[in-house]
Amino acid sequence: MSRREELEQHSKDELFDYILALEKRVSDIEARLNQPRKTARNSARAPSQDEKPNTPRKGKAGKTGKGGQGQARSLEPNPDRTVTAPASNCPSCGGHLGPQHQTLTAR
Repeated sequence: MSRREELEQHSKDELFDYILALEKRVSDIEARLNQPRKTARNSARAPSQDEKPNTPRKGKAGKTGKGGQGQARSLEPNPDRTVTAPASNCPSCGGHLGPQHQTLTAR
């Protein structure tokens, strides 16, 4: 059954009430649309959250998540020279690192 057929089953007075309710709803929505935007001057919004002049609004569409695919140069299969550069101290805690703690596991 279509929406038109559903409405045809109602009486004329019920349809008038329905139309009046819809008109009120539309006017309420239009009144809300005509209100000024909320800013720090007319609401409890923080000034840092105001839209700056001549700048586009920020949205979630441009944000990217962490962990994107990185890029790196491929390793040379036959290098001219190899440099061994062991660390003397741990970069995190500053503790001494001996050669037994520094082994190449993957390349």
